[in-house]
Amino acid sequence: LDVVEAKANAVVEELRLRGRVIRKRRSVGLVPQPGSEITRESLDEAVLSYQEELHAMNDGAGPGLPYCAFNGGTDTWVDVGNKRVGVQVLQSYLGIQPAETLHIGDQFLNTGNDFAARAVSPCIWII
Repeated sequence: LDVVEAKANAVVEELRLRGRVIRKRRSVGLVPQPGSEITRESLDEAVLSYQEELHAMNDGAGPGLPYCAFNGGTDTWVDVGNKRVGVQVLQSYLGIQPAETLHIGDQFLNTGNDFAARAVSPCIWII
């Protein structure tokens, strides 16, 4: 999260965004300043920057734990964990196979928070 927080602050400066970085226990977010908006393209650029920075960690091996970097529509977030892990835990808890699971989401692009679920469940994309 330290790496992402530093990158988010750099993105705010590089793209001259009217936004602020929020650090939580298991996530880092970039949100617009009150009364401001951040364009979708800038949000996507921020997420792609986070992903690039995270992938470069540990000599290109990544951070070594599941994470989700996504464009939330008005903000961006990087969370520890992702929907792949969540779906797998639910499948295990319910004792069902991936083929018996259906994930419904609206963010299946590589900058969305449903992207990782595609690896462990059939999915429906709601637009």
